[in-house]
Amino acid sequence: AETPLSAGALVNMCGRLRVLSQRMAIAWCMIVSAIAPHKALVKLNQLEKEFDRNLARLEKSELAAEFAEKLVLIRALWPRYQYLMHGDQLSVQKIEDVFELSEKLLQATDALTGHAADLGGLPAAHYVNMAGRNRMLSQRIGKFFLFREWPSLDEKIAVLTPPSCHEFESNLQTLRKTANIPPEVAAQLRVVASQWQKFIQTLCPDLSHAARTQHARLVIAEGERLLRSVDTTVKLFERLTK
Repeated sequence: AETPLSAGALVNMCGRLRVLSQRMAIAWCMIVSAIAPHKALVKLNQLEKEFDRNLARLEKSELAAEFAEKLVLIRALWPRYQYLMHGDQLSVQKIEDVFELSEKLLQATDALTGHAADLGGLPAAHYVNMAGRNRMLSQRIGKFFLFREWPSLDEKIAVLTPPSCHEFESNLQTLRKTANIPPEVAAQLRVVASQWQKFIQTLCPDLSHAARTQHARLVIAEGERLLRSVDTTVKLFERLTK
């Protein structure tokens, strides 16, 4: 029998679908951009399996009808996203399609996660969601960096990137001001703040990593470090809901 999920665990699991939608787009773009393509393909397959596992687990949960409806929307988008991830033909239109569908899947999974936070009825569940938003944003900003290489997306990404960076910083400040958080959570938030600054600095090229491929590798590496830091924060806030 499935063990019932706590309020925080439910939010975290839904939020994982949210961040996975962005991580798969990054892996796919690395493949088509010839940036460590073999490693990226292995990662893409791992991420896809993780998305499937989480989605299947959530579909087995006995939750409210509105929650189930949001899962139906995700299930409807998922096969198309998988098809785009694994098709052989590369074209400018396909690049735009992958980007747009990654945004649609993000919207659907974000709505699911927000609803899960509301179902919990606990302030701490909303902190799990906020920390999870930053986990997703660490990858969405990396996705923007990779996809902006295509002129057809450059203008759109230029509009989307600043609000995402601002939201990350705003969420981080809100979480750091949360009353009565344990010392280990406060310490982890300081780690995230430090890693965030490193990530932002890496996004701006300098003479030491001016080459496109080298720069992209650095951005992805720093994004992964930031992701791990924020993921730890999500887990710490999840514990506060138990």
